[in-house]
Amino acid sequence: MTAAFAPKELAMNAEILPKAAVSAAPGGSDPVKEGIWCFDRFELDLDRGEFRSAGNTISLRPKTFALLRHLVAHPARLVSRDELLGAVWPDVVVTEDSVTQCVGDLRSAMGDRAQALLKTVPKRGYILDAPVSRRAQITQPVEPEPRAGARSAPGQPARSGRSWFVAVALVIAALSVGLAASWWPAQPVHVDSGVAARRTVAILPFTDLSEPPSPAFSEAVAEDLIASVSKLSNTLVLALDSTGGFTGKNANVRAAGRELGATHVLTGSVQRRGEITLIRAQLQRSDSGAVLWSERFEYVGAAQWNWQQDITQRIANALDDRLYGEFQARKSYATLKPGAIDATLQGVYLLRRARSHEDVLRVRALFESALAADPNSSTALAGLGFTHLADINMRWSTERERQTELASQAMERAIALRPDFAAAYYGRSQISYIRGRIDDAALACEQALKLWPNQPMCLRRLGFLRLEQGRPDEVEPLINLAMRLDPLNALQISYGHLYIGMARFHRHEDDRAYEEMQKAVAAIPQNGFGWHWMAAIDALHGRDEQAKANLARYEQIIPGHTIGSLRATEVSTNPQFWVERNRFYAGLRKAGMHE
Repeated sequence: MTAAFAPKELAMNAEILPKAAVSAAPGGSDPVKEGIWCFDRFELDLDRGEFRSAGNTISLRPKTFALLRHLVAHPARLVSRDELLGAVWPDVVVTEDSVTQCVGDLRSAMGDRAQALLKTVPKRGYILDAPVSRRAQITQPVEPEPRAGARSAPGQPARSGRSWFVAVALVIAALSVGLAASWWPAQPVHVDSGVAARRTVAILPFTDLSEPPSPAFSEAVAEDLIASVSKLSNTLVLALDSTGGFTGKNANVRAAGRELGATHVLTGSVQRRGEITLIRAQLQRSDSGAVLWSERFEYVGAAQWNWQQDITQRIANALDDRLYGEFQARKSYATLKPGAIDATLQGVYLLRRARSHEDVLRVRALFESALAADPNSSTALAGLGFTHLADINMRWSTERERQTELASQAMERAIALRPDFAAAYYGRSQISYIRGRIDDAALACEQALKLWPNQPMCLRRLGFLRLEQGRPDEVEPLINLAMRLDPLNALQISYGHLYIGMARFHRHEDDRAYEEMQKAVAAIPQNGFGWHWMAAIDALHGRDEQAKANLARYEQIIPGHTIGSLRATEVSTNPQFWVERNRFYAGLRKAGMHE
């Protein structure tokens, strides 16, 4: 098992270059054999066998590195799949799925979900759509080692190879276990660069075979497994919102793997017959469909529900992995009294699908009935708290302070009853933000990530909070990983691009910020915030007519806002945050928004 950024993998990248017989461009020879080649914001260093962005090394598998080298050698030209097979796998018979997997890995590493750089030409091949140039080599004078205790300047790499590796290892560990805010590295956490080196598991919704049907129960089983499998070492687990489209007749393992970028897929079924629960599960490789493990489990009564531990351990064995320490199953529902079980499961199921205030009220009644039967249900308590937060976040609440307090009481009691309950810490983060305590909100998010590593909503929220803390450089890696883990959830993708765009604006990268806002509204056109950010940027850069058009689109979606009402919703008190946010409001003012 190779850790992200490990020197061994970098060496493998360097070794494969002379072995990959890269075809020459039509009418010319292949010049990309050595040196540093630049495109967009990336560097391909053939002398060191490294792929970098902003000075940070991005880990690629050897074949993905070789594929990138070939594309860099032939920029702005259609490269067929057959050409790539011959260039990257000259002496090996492989299928086109190998090309698809490498292209997917490369796009993930570059954060190119929209295919702005690496374009697909259906049934023909790929185009690296960016100018490529060779960087001149400049010999740098040797600098003395820093004295003991001295700190490097911001953005300056460490001189010691060992220190560099240790620092990167700490960054990966910090993201995986959600260290406290005081331990979070000051430099950006480039998480996406390690994604390609990890195993990615898609847990598809389990088929519900119960009579009568019990979709809430089967979804709860899948959600439990996602939470527990995410604790496996060096393993990423895709969110249920993205895997939800692959169920029943659509549960094609190879198709799911290709579309979701997963190397392994877990499928199964759930059947409830009175007190007996039957679960069948199997783990397959997405490239070949080969079954790595398959098993049937039978549980009699809720007290025996232990599928998290049973199935997760089998997955760990099948992946030849180890756990972060000794894995302890939480048995989320096994401690509930019978009268509370179905109400809680139904509440969790419906809360994910609530679209109106009436929906939220119905969900709240379910959690309240569960708590009447079992006042010590941490799951029902957290669910009740989230119904109050839904009212506040969707602006349905007429008693904001009272509902914030009710949500806080429910979350704190849930944490007291179950200190390892990640969802309750996520709820605490929302409450802290509503109360204007941004640092506390970030800390609660980190605590949730410690308990549920790489949970997409927590990653996305932490990225947003980093911006509010005046740390825009740390936003993009967190959001990119969240989108990587939840690639088919349009809402998460839209707001992910929105937050990245805001961070880029705060870094004075207005053109790149605008591109992200375009992606935000492309994912969900009704995301009004993307339109008013584009209006502000247009106005700041003299595109007055476009600014007015985008502002009109925003006001059509979210009417009644003024600059004053928007400013009143801001929570951050960070001075650096406000320097940039005032620039945004100046753009809105110039675009024509009323004070």
